[in-house]
Amino acid sequence: MLRSGRVDLRPQNLLGNPWFWFFALLIVTTVRFAVAASHPLFETECYYWMYSQNLGFGYFDHPPMLGFFLHFFNFWDPPSSLAARLHCIVSHFFCSIFLYYYGRNLFDSAKAGIGAALLFNIIPIYSILAIQNQPDAPLMFFWCATLLCFERSVSTGKPLWWILAGFMAGGALLSKFHAVPLVGSLFLHLLFFGKDRKHLATPWPYIGFAIALSCYLPNFIWNAQNGWITYEFQFDRLAEAGEFKPVHLLGVFLAPLLLLSPWVYGLVAVVATRIAKQFREGLSRGMALSFWSSVPLFLFFVYVSFSDSVKIHWTAPAFIGLLPAVAVTLQQWSGRRRFMFCSSAMVMTLLIYGYLVFPFLVSQSLPNSWLPPTLKAEFDEHLDKDWTSQNYGFDRLGKFLKEQLDAGGEGDFDLIASWRFDRVATAAFYAGEPDRAFVPAFGDRRGYTLWESPYIRSGANALYVSRSRKSESRTEREFEDLRDCFNQIGDPIVVEAPFEGHPFREFEVYPCYGLRKDVLIRLAKRDF
Repeated sequence: MLRSGRVDLRPQNLLGNPWFWFFALLIVTTVRFAVAASHPLFETECYYWMYSQNLGFGYFDHPPMLGFFLHFFNFWDPPSSLAARLHCIVSHFFCSIFLYYYGRNLFDSAKAGIGAALLFNIIPIYSILAIQNQPDAPLMFFWCATLLCFERSVSTGKPLWWILAGFMAGGALLSKFHAVPLVGSLFLHLLFFGKDRKHLATPWPYIGFAIALSCYLPNFIWNAQNGWITYEFQFDRLAEAGEFKPVHLLGVFLAPLLLLSPWVYGLVAVVATRIAKQFREGLSRGMALSFWSSVPLFLFFVYVSFSDSVKIHWTAPAFIGLLPAVAVTLQQWSGRRRFMFCSSAMVMTLLIYGYLVFPFLVSQSLPNSWLPPTLKAEFDEHLDKDWTSQNYGFDRLGKFLKEQLDAGGEGDFDLIASWRFDRVATAAFYAGEPDRAFVPAFGDRRGYTLWESPYIRSGANALYVSRSRKSESRTEREFEDLRDCFNQIGDPIVVEAPFEGHPFREFEVYPCYGLRKDVLIRLAKRDF
């Protein structure tokens, strides 16, 4: 309920029993294990997997927590899709537990906690991130833990909760820079919410804040030692402000339609309207904390959209703090109103997602021989462009590269190379050779500017992977620069990745001989 005051937390029926939903969560988690194990890694997932092979207190594009999460669960040999995604599934499981207790405590209702955890597991973006190796996994883990510990801190005033909140906020800062607005927003809650302002007269909020900064300090020092490379990458887009494009601003407000699904998006809009109406009268702690833990981050990306595009998943953490309020709002509606809203919104959701994934599902489930030629060609083109199929064929490519690397003999190969950081990471992952990944000086190097390998040496030979696609043609510049890096380039070897018995994707692998010494000098100076 939205009103203050304690209520009976004991469940009244099976669906209100937290243990029933806990076992349901175990079943869903088991299904996620199967899905994560059966689907190949995407290219960016493989790049992030490289973090665990090169542990440090920072990386080119993100703080280090993802690397430590991956390394902690890295007990597979050889690596697999499940190995790279296990930490995401485990993190999502504990996020659900944290949100249950957070919602239950915030609104004095076990149903609010159950509803928040249930929403977290059915909302599309959070379900996707549960099986995607992304920095968002540790971020959401520490984000949910921070909210829970902070709520306990202001409710009980116990020093232990302030200390735990500091450590959890520090973990969030070490996960992704999204956590910076969260930490600031929680201080704004203390400043503007009258009932909790008293805590500012005690040392504990400041101690918690100091702990969070201390946890983040190693990444700050690492950046200072490496030319502030992460800050330069992340904040250059803000410094190089482009012209305002209405489509970018519109995208920030429409992206949640896909992130949350239309029916949850509608509920979020209802909660936002309710908060706005109650703002003058005075919000309850539950509604106030829902506001401060969500709105500032969302407004930050609204600001970013005035000069640049905002990726669709960037705003996802902003809605986590609203989930208990959304659950309570839905529970307060009458049965008829709830049914009408949910049924109409679910129909809209199915129509939108059906339109997006129908071609992929049909082409994956029906044998190719059953499809008419015109429809088959259309699906082939869709698959080739579809992000869901970008990882197809890399397992076969990895096997080929591994055979070539192990063959030895005259002209043996030392490195796996490619123009893009994510492509070479994917090839190295499926070849089981992370130390051999190499991006030439002209390419998009990302973290490879900082990672060292004994295989990268003057005169080294490489297998250069160029991915041939109908929608992507090789540029002449790529191969002009490639010739500047190696003394000799051989004829390409074509590695085919058929789908349902017909050619779907091809990789062209160029044998490259004699890595030039001046290229290594440029790499050492980061002169590219």
